[in-house]
Amino acid sequence: MIGRGFVVDPTDGTPEIAQKAQERLGQPVRIMRFEEMDAIEAYDAVWAHASLVHVPRAGLPGVLKQVFRALRPGGFHFANFKAGGTEGRDRFGRYFNYLTISELFEVYRAVEAMKADRALGWR
Repeated sequence: MIGRGFVVDPTDGTPEIAQKAQERLGQPVRIMRFEEMDAIEAYDAVWAHASLVHVPRAGLPGVLKQVFRALRPGGFHFANFKAGGTEGRDRFGRYFNYLTISELFEVYRAVEAMKADRALGWR
């Protein structure tokens, strides 16, 4: 993205990975988990490559709400997940939420419902 001229605000929730990314990118990488994102209409896009898969299922709707709140009108969001219908930790202790496609769509639909309900403090 940087090589294509995009201005990026790189973050990672793991200090060691943020440090490696900073070394590779040659620019600061903030240590921040998605749950800590408090930006409002600050980004044209939020790219969540292989990261939201680590958010516990119960917290995923709230995190996605924060992602969409951080987007400017017309902004884009990308995320990729692993399928499987289970959740748990791998042999290294990392948590994964292996959602089925229908579960993933259900989560995104729930966030759309939150957006429609201004009483929940969407903005």
